Amino acid sequence: MRRNIFDECIDVYPKDEWLKLIAGLREKLSQFNREQVRFFREFFRGAQEVELDGNGRVLIPRKMLDSIGIEGDEIVMVGQDSKIEIWGKIKYEESTMNTDEFVLLTSQIGL
Repeated sequence: MRRNIFDECIDVYPKDEWLKLIAGLREKLSQFNREQVRFFREFFRGAQEVELDGNGRVLIPRKMLDSIGIEGDEIVMVGQDSKIEIWGKIKYEESTMNTDEFVLLTSQIGL
């Protein structure tokens, strides 16, 4: 799991998806380009491997929860293709687009 690049949430990847993501980054980035090395380093900053406990639960480190500004004790887990996003309930609700914004975005990305 790692903090999302764009939003105040945590991205949780199954191990095989994480490895695919890293392989794709390695193909695109040069270890001899200073800015690309800085990006790769920052991408991994705070990333943590977690495992299920004996009851099938995952302990999310408090520091990671604090980094996304969890307010209260409610979280929202959202499936996003090959990952799960973990949000504080308030932040997730604030991130909602209205219908007009969503329609405009679909045309901007060519859907």
